[in-house]
Amino acid sequence: MSFIKDIAVTQAPEHLHYLLKMLQTRGETVISPGARQGLIPLAIPLSENLSGTVTALLRWPTAPPGMEMPVVEVCKHGVWLLAKNVDQYIHRILVEEDATDSHGELYDASSDAGKKFYRRGDFSESLMANLDIYLLKKVGLFPDVLERKVKRHFELCIIKLSELYF
Repeated sequence: MSFIKDIAVTQAPEHLHYLLKMLQTRGETVISPGARQGLIPLAIPLSENLSGTVTALLRWPTAPPGMEMPVVEVCKHGVWLLAKNVDQYIHRILVEEDATDSHGELYDASSDAGKKFYRRGDFSESLMANLDIYLLKKVGLFPDVLERKVKRHFELCIIKLSELYF
């Protein structure tokens, strides 16, 4: 946390320590923000998974005070947006965990932040058709979820067209 304040010269997200606990519970290794070798200069590393992919905060070079830092995934092929901020990423992780009917280890690791963003069982009580719809309507816009929705839409269009013409 002091790295973000002292070196990156920006305010650390309020619930960052809860996200770090969740990433560690998920099996990722929390790494030093100073371990930036091989990363783009604006990435502040948080954790690394077994495949070597790093979860990081993206620090904007000329960000105005109070601007939130997006959570990104950094791999050797590029940078992928995971969420627009730490809170949204915590919320997404909790919904995805609840949708898989797991034992709630990540919810427990999220502590007070988890209770603030999500109540266990909300996904199943929502009666929404699938997880992607819930995420888009209740949590936020995520590039990978939007990509899946578009891909499914095109697949359905191809199926309908093939039924019409073949």
